[in-house]
Amino acid sequence: MTRLDRHHSVASPVDDLAASWVSDLTRTHGAALLAFASSRIPDRRDAEEVVQETLVRAWRYQASFDPNRGLERMWLFGICRNVVSDRRHQLARSANEVGDLPVDIATGDDTARLAEASFVADVLRRLSPEHQEVVVRAVLNGESTREIAMGIGVPAGTVKSRLHYGLRALRALLEAEGILR
Repeated sequence: MTRLDRHHSVASPVDDLAASWVSDLTRTHGAALLAFASSRIPDRRDAEEVVQETLVRAWRYQASFDPNRGLERMWLFGICRNVVSDRRHQLARSANEVGDLPVDIATGDDTARLAEASFVADVLRRLSPEHQEVVVRAVLNGESTREIAMGIGVPAGTVKSRLHYGLRALRALLEAEGILR
């Protein structure tokens, strides 16, 4: 498929072909992408935005898809995984900035998101520093066990153990707060 020129003011056959291709991707893989994104991004709207961004990137980089290297779905999930990681970084930055925001700028959904981010940050602070570090790096930053191990200078088995017990402690704290059952 040829590279699309987004600067055309009139739709071309290439634009129509691309629109059709993205429509097919959405129809064929949209539900699976949304399920994948939703399992990693708790807010439904954020997960939907991840899927939209995934499809935009697929459209932009369609020339990089090579059916000889793998299935279309696996290519899309690779893109989606990257978008999820980007979104988690964005959400983590937002959570870190919550304390710096003036109260009067938050209204409606923003207030709920700020409250959730603030609550999660407070609960995470209750974990031991070792558990907190691996949970944040794994869950919010999307780092692998190997990446975390290299980043903090401990064996991968130690990271796995800390992550297991950190998530267990986090779950207990969230259950105690009535957030989880």
